Amino acid sequence: MLLFDAHNIGYSVYYSMPKLTSDDNNTSVIYGFLLRVKSIVEEFEDNECIFFFDSKKSFRKKEYPGYKDRRKDLTDEEKESLQDAYRQFELLRKEILPDMGFQCFRQIGLEADDLIAQFCNQYSYEKKIIISSDNDLWQLLDLETSQYSIMSRNIMTNESFWEEYNLSAWSWRLVKAWAGCQTDTVQGVKGIGPKTAIKYLNKELKKTTKKYSDIILNNDVFDRNFPIVSLPHKKTKEIKYEKRKLKIKDFLKVFKKYEFYSFSNDAKNWMKLFCKKGK
Repeated sequence: MLLFDAHNIGYSVYYSMPKLTSDDNNTSVIYGFLLRVKSIVEEFEDNECIFFFDSKKSFRKKEYPGYKDRRKDLTDEEKESLQDAYRQFELLRKEILPDMGFQCFRQIGLEADDLIAQFCNQYSYEKKIIISSDNDLWQLLDLETSQYSIMSRNIMTNESFWEEYNLSAWSWRLVKAWAGCQTDTVQGVKGIGPKTAIKYLNKELKKTTKKYSDIILNNDVFDRNFPIVSLPHKKTKEIKYEKRKLKIKDFLKVFKKYEFYSFSNDAKNWMKLFCKKGK
C-alpha cells in the first residue's frame, strides 16, 4: 500500500513545475502530481495508492492558536498563484483521482497526517509506505510501515529510525512535545531542540545541566504540546477503505479531458503499472 500525503506532494510539484494549461486553465500541479504518482508506483512496484488530504479548518488551530501561524506578506500575484494551486488540489481530490478509480480521504478539522495515522492503526497488519517529506509521520513507523521522502528520496524504516536515534519511533512524539515543531510553529521548551530532547530520552543528558532542569521544570509545555503533535488527533474518525480495480479507460478519459497527450501516448505503460489485467 502506498499512502500519499497529497498536499505535501502537491506543494512540492507547485514549486517545481513549469506552467501548463488546458482550456486556458493552469493544470501544471495536476500534471506534475500524476507524474509523481506514476514514478513512485514504478519505483516501488505497488499500485495500491490511497490519497489523504488536509482540511482547511483545523481543530489544532482552535486548541493552539499559534499553530501553523506562518504569516508572510505575499504579493497579489503570489496569492493568486496559491489560490490556483488550491483549485487544482481540490480538482484532484473531488474529480480527477476518483474518476481514475482512486480513493481520497479528508475529514473536516483534520490533516492528512491524522488520516494516515488512523489508516495505519486500522490496517496495522498490512505493508505500507507513507509518501511524504513530513517527519511528523515518523512516529507511525513500525515493522509494517515505512516512509519515503519525496524531497530526499530516502526511506525511513522502523529499523533505520532506531539505528539513528536509539529510540522507538513512537517516542518521536515525545521529542516533538519537548522540542516543539518549527514547521507547524509549535513552541517547545525554550532552548530545547530535537537533539537535546533525544539525549534526555536516552538518559544521556546530565542532570546537573540547565537544559535538564528546563525540561523537568516545563511539564506544562509538554502537556500542552503532546496532544497537538501526536497522531492521530483524538477527533479522527474511522477510515472506510475498499480496494478497487483500476481501469485504463478511466485514466484515458482524464488524460483526454485535461489534454495530457504525453500520458495518453504512454497508455501501455500506465496500464502495465496500474491495471495489471489491462481492463
